[in-house]
Amino acid sequence: DNQLAGVIGGSGGMLIIPAVIQVFINHFILSMGAEASVQKPRVYHK
Repeated sequence: DNQLAGVIGGSGGMLIIPAVIQVFINHFILSMGAEASVQKPRVYHK
């Protein structure tokens, strides 16, 4: 339907990519609301 579904971005150096991926999964795959997707704690591995 050619509608914008969302825009995701972030700041934080090395943590940007995993943070954006986790928020994307929370919202688009797990069907969480936008605010809940961002507020949910994230997991990082060095």
